[in-house]
Amino acid sequence: VLVASRFVKKALRDSGCRLPICVIPLGVDHLIDPVAPLAPLPSTRPLRLLHLSSAFERKGVDLLLAAYHEAFTADHDVELYIKTFPNPHNRLPQQLAAARRGHRRPPRVMVDQQPLDDHALLALYRSCHALLLPTRGEGFNLPAAEALALGLPLLVTGHGGHSDFAAQDNARLIRYRLAPARSHLSTPDSHWIEPDRDHLVEQMRQLCQEIERGDPALERRRQRGRQTVAEAWRWDHAAQAIDRTIGWLHREQNSPRPPPRLALVAPAATADRLAAQLGSADVPCLHLLPPGEGGSGPPERLDEWLDRLERAPADLLLLYWRADWFTLTPARVERLAALSAVTGVVLELGQDLSDLPLEPSIVEPLKRLDRLIVPGLDAANRLLGHGLADNVAAMPPGQRSPSLRLLHLLCGLSHDRALAAATRSAASLPVAQP
Repeated sequence: VLVASRFVKKALRDSGCRLPICVIPLGVDHLIDPVAPLAPLPSTRPLRLLHLSSAFERKGVDLLLAAYHEAFTADHDVELYIKTFPNPHNRLPQQLAAARRGHRRPPRVMVDQQPLDDHALLALYRSCHALLLPTRGEGFNLPAAEALALGLPLLVTGHGGHSDFAAQDNARLIRYRLAPARSHLSTPDSHWIEPDRDHLVEQMRQLCQEIERGDPALERRRQRGRQTVAEAWRWDHAAQAIDRTIGWLHREQNSPRPPPRLALVAPAATADRLAAQLGSADVPCLHLLPPGEGGSGPPERLDEWLDRLERAPADLLLLYWRADWFTLTPARVERLAALSAVTGVVLELGQDLSDLPLEPSIVEPLKRLDRLIVPGLDAANRLLGHGLADNVAAMPPGQRSPSLRLLHLLCGLSHDRALAAATRSAASLPVAQP
């Protein structure tokens, strides 16, 4: 599977895709000359804040309009210019009316639904002072990449496909949490990103102040954004990545691997049930829990299992953790992270989520585990509050075949490791540091 960002790759992995997935860098040089000098921002007024999207629910136009009307009035020298197009999911007129309700002097909003060719789109970008994208989910986010390559100040949600190139040093990032998705796809148990409205209001005001005073910090972000995107996100790089990936696939076909060996560490009843469910999955299961072990055991038992895994490594490790079974200490997490096996840890948390210790000493090693699997969005948002996002998967209890989904997740992550080792990350791209 070829995808445009690490965000999409993770979504597929967490959904149970076990095929190899390669990230292919898309290009912006169809529109932008990567060697052209960086143009200054327009000297015209009012400040033109651009939003460019389909206005689908996930684009966050409703949130943008509400925050814009909270941040500004007609007395401010600013306008919001929304470039969109008619479609069945575009509810912009109703959303604009709702945002204006109760405002005696609402700020200026321009709506443009006319088709644009590349030249007109480029002229629109250059007429604006910033691009605002409070998105709830993006596979790549081409407008964000184009804005950075042009040196157009960018305000965007702090998570999504654009996280490969939009970071604190080249953009303003909106805080967010995970929430149930309300998209027109209506996939059960799916979730998306919900930007923080108050933070969006604050960031819009600060960005306009930076533009007005010609802030050096803004100029540094503009320079860094252009350097990040214009030089790296090019179509010749995409072609090279696809070519290397095809070469890897040809080599992989001629050197088939044996099925991966799975090590299960879980309370006895859970381990027996999972081993039975996975028996037909063509994955040899190393059931590390001694037969007849009770539902709980001495804390040092885990250290014995880790000793065995270090002496006779498995390919995949699936470990279930409950607070009443053993203590998850920083030293134990460090040992788990150092194992050669692809490691997934299922956190069976209580209702108040307080049974997982999240002091700084344990957070850093938790980041190095391949996946932390939690029972729902409340738990995922708690981890997010401690900086744990990239390796967290929320899997609500009661889903169909959860054990097979977990197995497919680990097998997919094993593919990722094999691809990186075989090609020296041939299908990766020079991503910005989050």
